Amino acid sequence: MALDPDERLTAEEFAEFLNEREVQTACRRCGVAHWQTGKGGELKGFIPVGTDEQGDFRLSERSVPVQYLICVNCGNVELFATKVVRKWKRDRLRRQQEIL
Repeated sequence: MALDPDERLTAEEFAEFLNEREVQTACRRCGVAHWQTGKGGELKGFIPVGTDEQGDFRLSERSVPVQYLICVNCGNVELFATKVVRKWKRDRLRRQQEIL
């Protein structure tokens, strides 16, 4: 099922979300602030992550859609719940429409 255009997230919108929420830019593992989001800077879908009975992360049908950042220096991957980012986007669009 295709996403409504208002629900799609660009790399620029994700960056705006991170900036507005004052997310620290330095990698927690190596301290370098150089990230990539995906091929060509676009978010190419979501990483499905689930947990098994022991609580270990596994790719599964029961998944949590996430946005991700990859540290270019050390390869650390940071995950952000897509649900939260989409809510931020909807709220921002609503505020913009109220101004008009």
